[in-house]
Parts: sequence; C-alpha cells; structure tokens
Amino acid sequence: MTANKDAFPIIRFTFRALTSRVGKIVLVVCIALPLGAWCMLRLSMKIATRRANTLLVRIKQLKPRESTYEDAMRLARDYSGHVGFLNDEPCSPKACHLYVLLGYSLFEPPPRISRINLLRAIGIRVSRFIGGVQVRDGYVTGTEFSAETEANKDTPFGGWLVADTSLTDHFGVEADFVSGRQLGLEEHPNRYTEKSGEYLMARVTPDATAREIERAFDFRLSCTSTLAGCSELGDLLPTACEDYIAAKASRDQNEEDRKYGPWPLRSLARLARDKDNVLSVEVKRVFPVASDRKDLQDVEFQLIEVLKGVPDKHLPRFPMDIEGDGDSGGHSAAPLPSAMFAPGKRIILFLDTADLGFIPYPHCEVVPATEENLGVVRQTIEQLSHGDPISALRDVDHLP
Repeated sequence: MTANKDAFPIIRFTFRALTSRVGKIVLVVCIALPLGAWCMLRLSMKIATRRANTLLVRIKQLKPRESTYEDAMRLARDYSGHVGFLNDEPCSPKACHLYVLLGYSLFEPPPRISRINLLRAIGIRVSRFIGGVQVRDGYVTGTEFSAETEANKDTPFGGWLVADTSLTDHFGVEADFVSGRQLGLEEHPNRYTEKSGEYLMARVTPDATAREIERAFDFRLSCTSTLAGCSELGDLLPTACEDYIAAKASRDQNEEDRKYGPWPLRSLARLARDKDNVLSVEVKRVFPVASDRKDLQDVEFQLIEVLKGVPDKHLPRFPMDIEGDGDSGGHSAAPLPSAMFAPGKRIILFLDTADLGFIPYPHCEVVPATEENLGVVRQTIEQLSHGDPISALRDVDHLP
C-alpha cells in the first residue's frame, strides 16, 4: 500500500509535466520528429521509384540498330550528375558504354541504414537502379536495366533482391553449345533467363521478337517503395521469372550425348554470333590416342582462314575430346571419326578467347566446313559486324 502511495506523486508529476505547455511541446516534438523523418524517408522512396520508372522508359525507347550515339548522349545529358562510363573509358561514336546510376555508388557497400532491421520493418528500405547503353560505330548496340532492393523481412534469403536485364547483340562465354543448350538457346537462340539465389538475369538480342523483349524488360518497381516491400524476384520481374521456371523444367530433361558431325544451321549461326573466335582449318595429321590420355586425341591443323576473332593466337595442334563419342551409350572412348578428321579434311572450329589452346566441347563446336555451313557462318558474322538482323536466327520462337 505504501508503495502505491509513493507512486502517486510520480504519476501526478508526470501528468502535470505532460499537460503543461512545455510538456506538450516536448511531447509533440518527440512524436513529430520521428514521424516527420519517417514521412520524409517514405517520400524519398516514392520519388526514387518514380525516377527509376522514368529511366526504365527512356532505356526501353533506345532501339539497338536504330538509335544513334546522339540518342545515347541525350540520355546522358538529361541525367547529368548520375552518369558514369564503364572502365572510365572515353566515350565516342566509335565505342561507348555508359550507365545512369540512381542510388548508392557502384563501388561502395550499401549505406548503414540498410543494416537496421527496425527500419526495414516499418517500410524504410534502400534500393538502387541502373540503366546502361552501349554504342558501337555510331549506333546503339545494347541496353540494360537492373533493380536492386532490400527484401522484406520474410524473404528466405533475407538480404537483397536483384533483377537484371540486358539487350545485347550477342551472348557471352556462357552461351557455348552445351551451356547454351541447357539455357534453351537451341529452341530460342535470342533469349534466356538464369537465376542464382535471389539474383535473376534476363538476356535478349535484337533478333528476339517484340514480345520476348517486352517480357525481359517487364519490371514492376512499385514494390520497392511500398510498406510491405518486395518479397521475391517475381515481384520485381514477374514475366522473366515465369520464363525461367518454364525453361528450367525443360532443361532438366536428359538429352543424348553429341557426336562429331553435321549440326543444324541455326545452331551454327548461334555459335558464330556468340563465340569469340571462329576458324576454318584443314586437318594435317591425326595422332594416335596416347596411353595416358585415353579421353583425348591430338590433331594438327593448318589455319585456312580466321572467320572471326584474333588472327595470330591460335595453336596448330589441339587435343580433341573423344570420350563419349563411341557407340556404347556415349561413354566409351573411340578414335576420332575419319569422315571428319582424315588429313585434307576441312572443318570449322568455334572457340572462346580463353580456350584457344583447348576445345572444351568439340562434339558440337567442331563441324565440317561444307559450303552450306561456311555460308551461314560467314553471313552471320558479317551481319553481326554491321549491326544487321541475323537472318538465320530471326523469329524462330514465339512465346505462348
């Protein structure tokens, strides 16, 4: 009872303090300052999302093979203060790769505010948006856009969601025959999606259909500034997520091993577009299979023509993979077929710059140098170099 009596003066003092003029001011300030700061941060998030959507529209308006260097520079001028250049290289009509950055620096970690879980719980999160443009010989050859945002607290991986889309004239080293087949490029050579953890990437070429390009750039950025936030990649880039799920189901199906020999012309066109080096060579000598390397057989070639790539860094002798080219389920080693590898035979090699001394997947990246094969390869390389549509790869796939 005494304790309760002692508490009453404290309660009366607190009540009087809060109901006095000074107390009311202090109370209002204590409530208004955090609320005002919260409102300002929420407003800044809404503004950032609106600016990002505007940047996305501008990026989508740039059309490879049609938009010019001046169009890219107009974008850079409109976003002055937010523009950087890849590798700090000077920008010119000959070659230029610029990006527009909305958010924290590319070269610094996220701000400390992103590490405060309480702020994330009340709808305060950090995001970053990047739009990019590539120019070559006066014309836009590629565009890109990415969105990175703190995931809401219920996201399985916890940290960040990253969605990244690029429209480029060719794919990179990930698009060799075997990897490309796993990505579905044999069925649709102008688009693919890939996912790792909470990172989703979509890639398309100008030869993709309008709908394929639209799906790849179908960003939904509104969740980056909602109270709930983005919970999964499908909130940021839903249609690309759908394409990834469909492609993954298809790529999980087993396929038979490949053998040396002819390949579909569309496959050759894709390799000619995506591989760094394409050579026409003549077989000079086929070496016996070594006892200590029964899965490889060396072949000496004479270079006939560099169709694409570096002209002076190609070895005359390559170890050719023979494991899996036999008739026993694709797992026994058999000598190289004489129909392709007899002295005097001419073949086409598709190589990456990093693999100039070794052919990683020869079953599909070594083909006979027939007139038809050479014609498709030459045409593809020429069209790529001039920024023209690649005839062998256009309109080969339509999404449902």
